[in-house]
Amino acid sequence: MRSVGIFLRKHKGKLWFAVSLNLVILVCTLALMPPLYESNDDVAIRELINGAREVRDPHLVYQNIVLGIIYKILYHFTIGVPWYDLVQYFTVLASLTAVAYVFLNRLETGRGLMAVLILQMFFAFECYVRPQYTKTAGIAAASGLLLLFWLVRRERMRWWEAVWGTGLACMGFMYRNTEAAVCMVIVSALGLHTLMSMKGERREGIRRVLRRALCIFGTLAVLLTSLYAVDFWAYETVPMWKSYKEFNKLRTELLDYGFPDYASNQEGYEMLGINEDALALYSSWNFNDPDKFQVPVMEQLVQMKPARRLTGDTVRAFAETVPDILADSYTFHCAAFFLLMWLIWGKHRGREWISLLYAGVLWGLFYLYLFYMGRYGVNRVDTGLWFAVSLVAGYFLNGEWDSGHQRRIRAALTVLLCGLALWTGQRNCRPYLRVYHQEDEAQRTALRQVLEALGSDQENLYLIKGGCVSEYNCYGTFDTMPGGILNNMCWLSGWDCNLAGQKKVLENFGVSNPFRDLINRQDVILVDNNIELTLRYIRAYYDGNAEAEFLKTVGNVNLYRIVSDP
Repeated sequence: MRSVGIFLRKHKGKLWFAVSLNLVILVCTLALMPPLYESNDDVAIRELINGAREVRDPHLVYQNIVLGIIYKILYHFTIGVPWYDLVQYFTVLASLTAVAYVFLNRLETGRGLMAVLILQMFFAFECYVRPQYTKTAGIAAASGLLLLFWLVRRERMRWWEAVWGTGLACMGFMYRNTEAAVCMVIVSALGLHTLMSMKGERREGIRRVLRRALCIFGTLAVLLTSLYAVDFWAYETVPMWKSYKEFNKLRTELLDYGFPDYASNQEGYEMLGINEDALALYSSWNFNDPDKFQVPVMEQLVQMKPARRLTGDTVRAFAETVPDILADSYTFHCAAFFLLMWLIWGKHRGREWISLLYAGVLWGLFYLYLFYMGRYGVNRVDTGLWFAVSLVAGYFLNGEWDSGHQRRIRAALTVLLCGLALWTGQRNCRPYLRVYHQEDEAQRTALRQVLEALGSDQENLYLIKGGCVSEYNCYGTFDTMPGGILNNMCWLSGWDCNLAGQKKVLENFGVSNPFRDLINRQDVILVDNNIELTLRYIRAYYDGNAEAEFLKTVGNVNLYRIVSDP
């Protein structure tokens, strides 16, 4: 045991040790639990660029155009490799490795390992087992800034460390700039701490720190501004993409935040030509009707919604809801453990208290905004925020053990805390163990067979209602979709149904409006598990004599043709 301790003390601060530790954790995590994207957004983004459709476009809507270009280049050379997944996992691995590298260098061996393992107990699960690009954005941005703030105060800085931290911050920004920006603002509490810690130092030392900070963060600011400008230019200077961004902004307001109540706004709905069946169809995400669900209509619907107001009642409701938000947040538990560790064996000077209060206030203000918007409690957003708070608290841990009686007390509390973290972590992770997911894998295989059966029939166009066939349920993380499999499929739902790939599919089959042009078409087949609602909509707006001709059931979905006798 003594030789192990000597080995750890000698090598814990080296890069290869942090990399090896994180690789072992990654392998063990994926060996125990099968990975699957937390939401279908990653799968939808992936299929924009991975060759599943005829059109491969680097405009990924929610991710930066530069990242899309990188994917397009990678898939151009080796289309069978799951580059989207590999790049995201590499980004997370590099991020968690950066955190381990900082903590193991700052803290005594046992304490550093303990901090790293507790952090991994929660966030390895979130990032490796249930990955999502918004999580990756927050994790990468916060990790990169942690590394950069640590470098600012080091006596000796290596150039590759600065490149590493800057690269992570840029990758986080490219994955989701809003999430990355908020997480970086929270971690900026370390910058406030750095400024306060320089009080009383020699002028030469202060100048060295300020010069280094100006060089590092000035470069980062230029890079982030450039990435934002390139992305803005890629959308705002192209009329098609500018109109799509306008469409998607309104769609988000209605689909993510809710349509106006029909009973209270019946007259307004009737003026727009939207009956209750149409509202039921649209609100179930099946809005791909370019003649009815247009930008002017959506603008009117948004105006019909009651205006949001930030009042004292809103703040009180937020304060009453916060305990429930925290209790339901798995990643908050990690931040709570780090705050407890800081209380047990952290630095408790005024600057640490002020910096943590600063981070907490920033979290509170941002979460009040989410509460005000009605989008709070979304795990993929919360993960990055609590990761950033955990890093700030972990940065203020003491680097050396105490001695004597106090050391034994704090060591005992630490062991107890680690045991509690282990119990909490395994309780949340246990339902995702592979032994409990054998039936899920069998179901995934069956659903994949349905999708591939439709994809093999390239003579017919399949219009798919939301909730019937989802690539998310068919292809998980690292699964490679056959090239061109979606060239005969168009979804009537989803934020991506109005993009170039699916428009090209419709164009190839001579369809401009899916709900209108499927009538009396032998080569257009509807995949629908609620055909009566669809029929009522088509009869009300396009053909009063429309009927559904049942063809067959494939797997768990029903196939129809829509026919009409004049």
